[in-house]
Amino acid sequence: MSGKVYVVITEDRHTDVEVDLFTTPESAVAFARQRAADWGQLPPEGYEDDDGVGVQEIEGRLYHETYSGEGDRVWVIEKDIHGPEVDR
Repeated sequence: MSGKVYVVITEDRHTDVEVDLFTTPESAVAFARQRAADWGQLPPEGYEDDDGVGVQEIEGRLYHETYSGEGDRVWVIEKDIHGPEVDR
């Protein structure tokens, strides 16, 4: 048995690192986008430098978004899964 799983990893300074698994890339990316929208923070008033905040293209990641000026981020990766062959 083999297949793919789509892993959403959220790294936020206020929580432990969270990992969520999905069976399709579309559902994983939709979840990651919603997580960034829900957990994201607007910069303080007068804050001008938003370098690094937003969606970035990073090799090996289907999606990557930094959603705060403090580096909180969420990303999606694809992983192959392998298991024992099972006679049915």
